[in-house]
Amino acid sequence: MAQVHPIPTLPAVHAQALGLLGDTQTSIPELGHVVETDPALTVSVLRAANSAASAPVTPIGTPGEAIVRVGIDITRKIVTAAVVNESFNRLDHAGIDTKELWRHLFTTALVADASAWGAQQRSTAFTAGLLHLIGRMAMAQSDPQRYQRVVESAQTGVQVLDAEVNVFGYDSQSWGVEVARAWDVPDEIVEAVGGFSDGSIGPLAWVTWNGRRLSSALGIGDGVQSAEMMDLHGPVTDEDERLLAGFGGAEGLIKQANWMLSSVTSTPKAA
Repeated sequence: MAQVHPIPTLPAVHAQALGLLGDTQTSIPELGHVVETDPALTVSVLRAANSAASAPVTPIGTPGEAIVRVGIDITRKIVTAAVVNESFNRLDHAGIDTKELWRHLFTTALVADASAWGAQQRSTAFTAGLLHLIGRMAMAQSDPQRYQRVVESAQTGVQVLDAEVNVFGYDSQSWGVEVARAWDVPDEIVEAVGGFSDGSIGPLAWVTWNGRRLSSALGIGDGVQSAEMMDLHGPVTDEDERLLAGFGGAEGLIKQANWMLSSVTSTPKAA
């Protein structure tokens, strides 16, 4: 595919963080060292550790202490989200409802994680769910005025990928593959980014699609279209209920997604 827009580049520390997150053997000191070298990553991890949900006995002031408090698995998720948020922080200029987009990304990622199997696969599934709309975010960030036309078209009922082709000549799913490859993410995640719309390419694409489907069934849109317009909605199944039980029900899933959202996107209070 011909490159139309520049692919967003990752700062070195963010690229290093993503590389560590793909390794289940990464230690707390290794991850803490990378986090503390970047203010945005530090703020996100400290905010998560000092939130009411984490219930710290005393305020936590260092990334290492924060990772111990929330656990390395949750830290991986928060850091991944913080990297994405820092890379695409002007999406509202394109008419995207960024809060709803992030609710969609987190619920999709959490469901994908819960649907996968094995420690490595589950960690990778969360990342795939979080990154699956990376192409959309890259297009909207680099050309917000044109992407506003995509949003306007999609809100009349045109499916987003079709609206993107009409405006840009290509869709965000194919562009997302280019961005993911440039960011040097694992091949299976690239595969999921390129196959999230129907889940037919492989296991990670399927769990990502399943996360999108259940997120939509719970009434969460994707920041461009409402859940009802996403052509994914349907009743919550018995299997879905069993999966949701692991989160404490649908409310538990949404509560966890909102907690992650507040950790990554809240504006820090002034000291």
